[in-house]
Amino acid sequence: MNTSRRLIWLASSVGGAAVAVVLARRLVFNRQRARREALASAQLLADASLGIKSGVWGLRLRHDPNAPLLSQAHGSQGETPIDPTVFQQVADGHGAFGHWIVDANGLPAYVYELDNRRNRLAYYVNSQGLDRRDHWHQIGNDRVTGLACNDGVVQLFLADRGGILLNRYAPEADAPHTLAGYLGAVLTTLVRIYHQARAQYFRWRTRDKIVPRGVNPLAPAAQEHLDAETEYAYAGGYSYLSDGVETWATAHRFAPRVAKTHRVFGAGYFESETIHRDIHYSRRVYAPYGDQPALLSDVTIANVGQAPVSLRCYEYWDVNIHQLRVQWVRSGAFAADGDARRALINSRYKPVIAPDLDGQALRFRQQRYAEPPLTDEELRGFVDPNPPDVFLANLSGPALPPADAYFDKRAFFGNGGPLEPEAVRHNLPGGTDDPEPGDSMPYCLVLRHDLHLEPGETVRLRFACGALPQPEQSLAFLDQFRHDQEPLAQTLAAWKKQIAYFSTGISQALQRETSWHAYNLLAATLYSEFYRTHYTPQGAAYLYLHGADGAPRDQALFVLPLVYVRPALAREMLILLMRMRSAATGALPYSFVGHGAHDNALGLHAGPSDLDLFFLLAIGEYLAATGDRAFLREEYELNQPGRPPAPGPKLTVLQHIQAAFDHLEGRGLGPHDLLVMGTGDWDDAIVATRTIRPDFDRERTIRQGESIPNSQMALYILPLVANLIAAHDPDLARRMRGMAGTLRGALLHQWDDRNGWFYRAWVWYRLGGNDLVGDSTLSLQAQVWPLISGLAAEMGIEDQLIATLCGQLDDDSPTGPMLEPKGQIWPAVSQLLTWGYRRSRPDLAWRSLNRHSFGVHASAFPSVWFNIWTGPDGTNSDRMANPGGTWASPVTPMTDFPGMNANQDAMALLGLLRVCGVEPPPGGDGLLIAPKGPPDRFVLRTELLNLDVAPGRISGEYRAANDGAITLHVVVPADAVEVTATVNGALVTGVGSRQIDLPLQFVKGQGSRST
Repeated sequence: MNTSRRLIWLASSVGGAAVAVVLARRLVFNRQRARREALASAQLLADASLGIKSGVWGLRLRHDPNAPLLSQAHGSQGETPIDPTVFQQVADGHGAFGHWIVDANGLPAYVYELDNRRNRLAYYVNSQGLDRRDHWHQIGNDRVTGLACNDGVVQLFLADRGGILLNRYAPEADAPHTLAGYLGAVLTTLVRIYHQARAQYFRWRTRDKIVPRGVNPLAPAAQEHLDAETEYAYAGGYSYLSDGVETWATAHRFAPRVAKTHRVFGAGYFESETIHRDIHYSRRVYAPYGDQPALLSDVTIANVGQAPVSLRCYEYWDVNIHQLRVQWVRSGAFAADGDARRALINSRYKPVIAPDLDGQALRFRQQRYAEPPLTDEELRGFVDPNPPDVFLANLSGPALPPADAYFDKRAFFGNGGPLEPEAVRHNLPGGTDDPEPGDSMPYCLVLRHDLHLEPGETVRLRFACGALPQPEQSLAFLDQFRHDQEPLAQTLAAWKKQIAYFSTGISQALQRETSWHAYNLLAATLYSEFYRTHYTPQGAAYLYLHGADGAPRDQALFVLPLVYVRPALAREMLILLMRMRSAATGALPYSFVGHGAHDNALGLHAGPSDLDLFFLLAIGEYLAATGDRAFLREEYELNQPGRPPAPGPKLTVLQHIQAAFDHLEGRGLGPHDLLVMGTGDWDDAIVATRTIRPDFDRERTIRQGESIPNSQMALYILPLVANLIAAHDPDLARRMRGMAGTLRGALLHQWDDRNGWFYRAWVWYRLGGNDLVGDSTLSLQAQVWPLISGLAAEMGIEDQLIATLCGQLDDDSPTGPMLEPKGQIWPAVSQLLTWGYRRSRPDLAWRSLNRHSFGVHASAFPSVWFNIWTGPDGTNSDRMANPGGTWASPVTPMTDFPGMNANQDAMALLGLLRVCGVEPPPGGDGLLIAPKGPPDRFVLRTELLNLDVAPGRISGEYRAANDGAITLHVVVPADAVEVTATVNGALVTGVGSRQIDLPLQFVKGQGSRST
């Protein structure tokens, strides 16, 4: 039966006029075949979505008529429209800690319901052996990140001049949980005594040596110094209430046992509620959308009782500056020593606090002592010698001014601690009590409001807590967030417009997770003052424990989905990568830290061998998808290491591409014509794990050992980038193609036909010479790029390789393919397999995408809190100890910060794009649009590209991110006949029967809507 369908591509044209490209075709369908494929797809969805073989996710449609829509995906000839912006409740994938909902903004949110302080289910394994039960959610904008904890507290983080927590949460230590925990507690006590002695010595050296920096009207005379230990570090982001009879905290951890509490982790906010003594208190903490260094809190207090209430409300935020000076050994008891050393940084400053905004705000700063002078770590950019000011401001309006202000922690809390601070319980006045001598962080920020509420009456307050990176910066920017404005509504609306959407009309879990992953990825955005760019950090233990951002390969991977989700941010991150390249060595650093500093992890990662490839991969995706060829002519400086680091000479983007290839080429090829290994690439375990063997020749392996995964990766990247730059630098393109040709020939010999997989590496031993790694154990790292690049298909071993991967790594793993048999799942690699599967087995690609989802992990491991709404970079398979958990090495305890890793979010979005058939074509001149089911019906919406795909029809919209030109290569299904195309009603000639090439020219911001 012949069926007519339309294929509509709506794109932009020069001059702003919309161009409608209408492709009409008559398709011949086999109805029985279509029915079989539909049934198979539905069964695959049921199995793959859960990652187990029992049960299916319940489906229930619900449409909110008040929710604003981006646009309505159209159907044809009775086809049911799909609106990916309308979410529905999902029955599974919640885990044991709460459940997913659709919030009032029409977006996914997680209601956290577990009483984590009393329920042992909240405990998770950590390297310190402590009874850890804190779980958290990320809120953020383009400048700051808030860590919203299930305890009800919020920490504030920014990275303008290096990672810094402004109010680090350090309540009473968790109880030891294991023998290691008890031993660690003893060691921690010894470390504390040592650092207290150091602080006493410093106090003696710096007596009476204070740098004058203005008059402080509130604080006492300058104290002589500080201690390494901080007390009363309760983070803040909550209130204390007193009705004259009882005092209570609104944070879950400190609230009365009989109080009713409620916590929601939302897209753009953290919501908490406390009901106690007929007072209904609710708070939303959020980062206003944009580039503002602040968190806002909207507080609503309602009297739900029958009698009037006079209530005192104390808005509480701590000040506990914690500069994350890079530290590479953070496991177990080493963490306590590292924290104490970081606390000692504060010993260089006198704490100062003062009112601002005519008494509507408190402002804290650190005033540097005259001695010692700037340290080497400050001169080299590892530590910021001018930490930002911290403020708390009342934005509730002139009718609700603060009644008093409190800032001395000891005076505020007294013997009452975080449950009943003495100043609240006894209604003490604020004032100028002297801080305890020798305390580096004696201050908190507290504003009190005195309220009277009749029965049924409600009062609304608003506060801002944030940082001022420039010492003399004014708080006037807060005017835009005052009581008569609606920053929360504006923020939520902006998030709803910015995030990505995807729906098949069936898989509500993937619909939810696409938008959630997009939110997480974008909410992690930070700003680097040194590089003058915004960027997405890798996060997790690398950033929040080590204090490092790295390696740049992760930023390069994040660029791939960001090209579609937020092209401007992808562009900034490419600029960041270029500005990080060393003018002295031509290399990208393993990690960037502080204010322009680089670090190679104690020399363990001094020579990464894959960073140039990752940069080329990222810039290839950006240039192909956006057509931004003018970018090649822009100039960006290199990095000039020194004391302090400084911008180096400028290169054009094209020259930066050349510098990357020159550095890659300069490292040379090994004896087997493969890229040399170095140390510190993604597969760094090869060098690290064999270093302890007495017969292993580490130095020669670093110089001449060869990486098979890197060589395979280059086989995809180099031809693509060569095609992109050929018209601008034909000689460079020729060199890239030449290296790719050499690598292709060498890689043909790295296939193990006996085992059915590719080897992993060549290394050196002192007596035996060079030898293979990967001839006895299958490594996923060496298998993904042969599928992506087409090498496996060219060799005729694609089916055999896929069968090996499925049989040993994938089929029996409910949460995605493992790195090795009975190993872990790392999305940075395993989602690349999703892409690789897509070449010839779209059914396996679809299964892989589903199995990687948070919903699947929550169903398979419901009592593991991470990988439900946030996660680490790698999780344990069900074959390992601590199944569903994560890893810890002697250096890196991912177990201790198992969330907010952007790899989980970025790679999920990349896997989705590839499953939908979106990627650069081999020629690099635009985008290949080649959807082939499953799923055979879906709608995808991103800032750059929209797709609406159904059997016999593809429609879409391309929205220009810049001036430029691309070609859309739309692949026509194999059973299509009589393909025609028109542009603005005019017939397009030369249309092929299998691929339609649509050249587009555009200027930034142009686009058109589907009809």
